Amino acid sequence: MRGVAETLTAYCTGESSWYRREHLDDKGVLVAYFSAEFGITECVSIFAGGLGVLAGDHLKAASDLGLLLGGVGLLYQQGYFRQYLNAAG
Repeated sequence: MRGVAETLTAYCTGESSWYRREHLDDKGVLVAYFSAEFGITECVSIFAGGLGVLAGDHLKAASDLGLLLGGVGLLYQQGYFRQYLNAAG
């Protein structure tokens, strides 16, 4: 458990990230990624499809590299949309 916690801490702080290795002395520039939707997880339904999933992928890739990228979007209180089938199909 301790090893997993240390790995997570290193990931979250970016200590072992590509950006930290390549730009050791650079504090970096925070970049804002503006999108109407972000497909981060199925549990947070603030995306409808392709572009939201792409925006979520960009955030994940930036996180893996240790880049300072923040997502700025809209919060849909009831989810982006809801689909259902009624008796008529």
